[in-house]
Amino acid sequence: MLDFSESLKAAFDTKVDTTQHAADLALKANKASPTFTGDVIVGGRVKASSFQTTSDRRLKTNIRSLEEVDLGSLKAMKFRFKDASVDRIGLIAQDVQQIVPEAVWKDVDGMLSIDYNALVAVCIDKINKLEREVEALKEIKHV
Repeated sequence: MLDFSESLKAAFDTKVDTTQHAADLALKANKASPTFTGDVIVGGRVKASSFQTTSDRRLKTNIRSLEEVDLGSLKAMKFRFKDASVDRIGLIAQDVQQIVPEAVWKDVDGMLSIDYNALVAVCIDKINKLEREVEALKEIKHV
């Protein structure tokens, strides 16, 4: 297990007590904008005023429209993590994997996690299609 506590302390100019077991983690420390390359796994909450996902068209290839995705079988669930004491709301990764496998990631231990940003894109696509259907129905009604 690699210990990046000193690098993180230097980057954030504060006390950090953390370790990272991903062997490929690298840290470029500069106090204004520390950059991490590799997987960073946090066993708790991460709070920030904003999260961004790299999405520049110049970094992508093979860009194409989504196939029809049936989100009807996905259900928001209320649950409690086994090591927690508060209820949460979310989706179950195995359920998402059946419908949108690109939105599910498996770690080295086989545990699944959900890329909710990918699901937002799927939902936007679905909303756009529904809006077109509503407009088409309005046109039929007015004829």
